[in-house]
Formats: sequence, structure tokens, C-alpha cells
Amino acid sequence: MFSFEHLAAFCATVETGSYSQAARKLGKDRTTLREQVKALEDSYALTLFTIEGKKAQLTPAAKELYKQAKLLVINSQQLNNRMLNSYKQELSYFDIYHDVMLSPQRITRLDQMIVERLPNLRINWLHREREDVLQMIAVNHHHLALLQYRLVNLPQHSVRFINLASDEFACYCNPNFHLALTDTVELGELQLAKQFISEDHFNNMPELLAVSSNIRVISQPDVLLELLKRDGWAILSQEAAAPLLKRGELVKLNVHELIKALTLGFAFYYSAAIADSQEIATLVNILREEMASS
Repeated sequence: MFSFEHLAAFCATVETGSYSQAARKLGKDRTTLREQVKALEDSYALTLFTIEGKKAQLTPAAKELYKQAKLLVINSQQLNNRMLNSYKQELSYFDIYHDVMLSPQRITRLDQMIVERLPNLRINWLHREREDVLQMIAVNHHHLALLQYRLVNLPQHSVRFINLASDEFACYCNPNFHLALTDTVELGELQLAKQFISEDHFNNMPELLAVSSNIRVISQPDVLLELLKRDGWAILSQEAAAPLLKRGELVKLNVHELIKALTLGFAFYYSAAIADSQEIATLVNILREEMASS
């Protein structure tokens, strides 16, 4: 009979492609992890991996079992968290991690709504890499996230998520950039011109948002906007671009191939351990109201 430890060792080896890396991921030594995988193989007379060099290659049997095994691992982690946190916990603060898709204007509105409805809850708005955030949420119920959702949102971590409404995005540049000098811009012109792109967008959805062959990746949103005032073009949320449009610092490009604005959505991520808390229920209502009103 398999155990949680057997399945966790198997899934980690699949995901890292190495017994050594899987052991580091789970905080175990390599020998222990290999023994757990071998115990699973021996229990069911299966060969799950073949070793080629330093890589553990999946066998056909392992490929068939992985998805169901991963779901069992995630569900077991969620059940464990729920049982460990079954008593009432006081939630005095949350760290809400976000990416550049969430505009400063939207953060301000959300923060004000939270202050009004949850006055004793302290909120910190922070920025981190997507994978780092999801790992933190899985182990600490004080961590939440508002990140762009993927087309397939199958979680690889023990977290819950809710897909929210979408924001509209468009192409922008400064009024003196050569793309702004014509009424309509062709996609081919965008592909040749310098494009500034946020690191979040480049890492998470390059196939959709990295258009140009001349890409410049920028971590900080304020740095990206300052560079954009001088050169190049970028894809921005219409809400984030609105103040710069009003001041005449940016113009919106009319792209011939785009019939309507590009829409990208958000997902709200939180720990399964606090899924039934009143604070999470209130935050979900706030988020839905804000997304519906914009």
C-alpha cells in the first residue's frame, strides 16, 4: 500500500527529473527519497524511472500515474492543513502578492474597501515571482496573491484559487515615437520596433505578450513607464495608461490586426487552510465587486 511520502517522492522526482533535486525539494536526503520511490515500485511491481546519466526518465507507467498521484498529494496536503488549522485562528494581517497587471489605481480602491469592511486586518501589498508566491501560500496562510491566471489553471501547489474578471490591455508609446505618427499600425511594425515588457508578462505569457523581435524586459513598472516616455512601445492595462494619456505623455496605438482590446484576467490565490474563514469570504466579495465595477 502506498503512503503520502511514497507519492510525494514519486511526484517530486517526476517534476525535477532527478532523485537528488527531488530530495532537495522535499528536504530529504537522496537515499531516503530513492527508497520511498523503490518501495512504491516494489509494492506494485512497477518500474517508474530509468536512469540516463544523472536524469531519472519517466517510464510509460509513470506518465499514466503522475496526474492522479499529484492530485492525491495536493488533496492530502490540503486535508493536513485543514486538520492542523481546525481551531479558530485570529487573522490579523495578510501579505497580498501581485504582479504588474494589477494597476496602482486598482490596488488603492481595493485597499480602501478592505479598510472599510475589515478595519482590524492589516494588509501589505508586495511583489514577488509567481512560483515563489504559490510556494509561500502553500505553507503560510497569511500569504495571498492576485496574479494573472493561466489558460489552464491546474495548481501544482496546495492552494485554492478563484478566477476573477478581466482587464483590457492595449499598445502604447510616447507621442514622438515613429509608430505614433500614423493613424494605424501594422502588427509587422510592432514586431520590428523596440518593445518594453514587464518581467511578469515575459515570464508568464510570452507567447501572447512578447510581440517584438527587439524585446527589453523590465522588472519595475515605474521604470518601464519612464523608459516608455522616451522610446519604444509597450502593452499596458488601459487603467494604468489613463493618467499618462491624460497628461499627453503616451498615446494609444490603433493596431490594424486587433479588432478590440486585449483582455487578460486575474486569479485570487489563498491557502486551503483558511478557505472557510470569514476574512477570505469578505475578500472574495470585495474582489468580485471591484472587478465587476471596472
